[in-house]
Amino acid sequence: MSITIKELSPATEDQYNILLSQNPASLLYHSLKYRNFLKQVLNDARPRYLLAFQDDSLVAAIPCFVKDGSYG
Repeated sequence: MSITIKELSPATEDQYNILLSQNPASLLYHSLKYRNFLKQVLNDARPRYLLAFQDDSLVAAIPCFVKDGSYG
């Protein structure tokens, strides 16, 4: 049992959406639609969604945005 961390890509977006749909605690703010909205609003920040795979199954994700600046 090993965990592999990968960044979200177009090839893993369906798996990410399935993970969200199966988790009753997921919110709108985790969705790719919200990510797309933020990409338009925060044009100087870039999305970085980290995905944890156990074997070949997506088991966890951390959605975030990164912005270059004096603090990052």
